[in-house]
Amino acid sequence: MIQQMYHYLRRLTFGVVCFLMWAGFSAGADGTRNQTPDQAVKTFLKTVSSMEFPAIDPVRHVELVRQAHAYLDLETMGSQALADHWAGVSTEERQVFFDLLWKLVETVAYPKNRNLIGNEKIIYGETVQAGDGFQVPVNVQTEDEAPAVSMSYHLSEKEGRWKIDDMVLDDVSIIEDLKYQFDKIIAESEFPGLLESMRRRLAESKVKTKNEKV
Repeated sequence: MIQQMYHYLRRLTFGVVCFLMWAGFSAGADGTRNQTPDQAVKTFLKTVSSMEFPAIDPVRHVELVRQAHAYLDLETMGSQALADHWAGVSTEERQVFFDLLWKLVETVAYPKNRNLIGNEKIIYGETVQAGDGFQVPVNVQTEDEAPAVSMSYHLSEKEGRWKIDDMVLDDVSIIEDLKYQFDKIIAESEFPGLLESMRRRLAESKVKTKNEKV
């Protein structure tokens, strides 16, 4: 069950990494304020394909993570996914939850999605207004005969820049997927059980990274 949750988390972060600003792009986080939603996505895809796992240059990696996190509205996604439980979660538990979620995005989702994107062909659809933001459709075509991966990123303006607050894959939003998984885990072991599952997954990811460096 927890593995399924992180499968969805990996898919979520495929959208997240679209906002990395590095590797050949001199504009830092503040430079994205003048970007359009589709420009932000295009920048992201070029950047994520340049990331290295395990990190060869730790300083560069830390900066990449910082910039990536700046373009993800994880607080909105996490709180909406926990909508049925949010009111009953203490301030301390909320902080622990988001600390773990940010770390899991960094250690699990970013490297998985770097491998997923690789050097595949990216085709962009027409950006359309959706709710209080914009929807940017993207198709990833692999070199083999596998079907193209189609997805759509929803971006809203927050703090003066575009941030991703949902992603749709196979007509299902990531928030809905995460909500389903969170609900199942909390029903079995309550909210502390969800936090413990996230801690275990984070520990596993750190062990894997350490072994890859050996």
